Amino acid sequence: FKVAATHKPCTKGIWLWSKPIPRTSADGSTYHLILLDTEGIDAYDQTGQYSTQIFSLAVLLSSLFVYNQMGGIDEAALDRLSLVTEMTKHIQVRSHEDGGEKGSSDLGACSPNFLWLLRDFFLDLSEEGAEITAKEYLEIALRPVSGSSAATQAKNDIRQSIKGLFPDRDCYTLVRPVTNERDLQRLGEVQLEAMRPEFQAELQVLLARVFAKATPKSLGRTMLTGGMLAGLAETYVAAINNGAVPVISTAWQGVTEGECRRAAEEAEEAYVQALMSSDPGGEGPQDLDRLALAHEAALAQALHVFHAAAVGEGEVRQNFEGRLRKALSARHSDMESRLQAAAAAKCAELASAASGRLHKATRDAATDVPSLAEMAYDELKGLLACSRLGAAGGKISE
Repeated sequence: FKVAATHKPCTKGIWLWSKPIPRTSADGSTYHLILLDTEGIDAYDQTGQYSTQIFSLAVLLSSLFVYNQMGGIDEAALDRLSLVTEMTKHIQVRSHEDGGEKGSSDLGACSPNFLWLLRDFFLDLSEEGAEITAKEYLEIALRPVSGSSAATQAKNDIRQSIKGLFPDRDCYTLVRPVTNERDLQRLGEVQLEAMRPEFQAELQVLLARVFAKATPKSLGRTMLTGGMLAGLAETYVAAINNGAVPVISTAWQGVTEGECRRAAEEAEEAYVQALMSSDPGGEGPQDLDRLALAHEAALAQALHVFHAAAVGEGEVRQNFEGRLRKALSARHSDMESRLQAAAAAKCAELASAASGRLHKATRDAATDVPSLAEMAYDELKGLLACSRLGAAGGKISE
């Protein structure tokens, strides 16, 4: 991301770092960290509504939200975060039909970890003569202000919104990276080794904290993949651009429907492949008994594929599983009908040939009754063998 000593913002909107960063969780599982850089909320050439939209989208997409500013936390710094109050008016966790209401405490359950980064920090962190941590400094700044005026109420609303939206919050400070003003203006070109030793040390601690807090993004008990995150981003952006209120549950339902649909398609393909490969010739089972066994095995394989790829725990997932089972049952019934039809046609052909041979034998004066009965019995055994391959018994009796 570009860094420049200019009054004009280097970032417009939200930028995505082009290459995900591989990471390993404490349990040994791997994931990719995606970095987003957003336009500043106080850019001089943007409206408050635009800043709220950018801020809201960044919060909705993140598992860790790093809010950085220069200097300490004062009333002006808190006032710049007044858009948090506005954000809680423009996002819902659930739709009105599901009893959803707008509010920071409701959003807090879906919000990311929050890290307030104070750059070029020079203040002495102490309270009543005792040293305090940066996190304690943040909590002190978020304490309600005494008073009953409208201005005081507005200040406390901002504090309450920040605490409600970000229940898991932290603060960290960084000293100025260089002392020379000229180096500060070209900071993007200065090597890390040339920066102040205390800044380098603090930066390493910050990186460790960021990596520890930047856990995989999840909604409920589902960890998001890249495709899911992209689907959520599209839904949120469409809602914001259309002037609607982004509803987290509605966006998530759209993602789960897409993922469950893809999982059902993959499962159906797995069913067909398993069914066809059950026969050495690759054409599937050629009799009803083998078809029944192959169907049960293929169905189990298909459901395994579906549950491995599907997301969500509720009605959407259950509906797609139900549709999948119906589709696979229909495939089984179709193949069963085709086997029965083919076997019936084969039995009819064999019955016609057997009838011709018996008719011819009856006209042969050399054929006695015992021989004719034995011949008829052999022909009947052949027809019964055919029926076991899938023909309807009624066809033979006729």
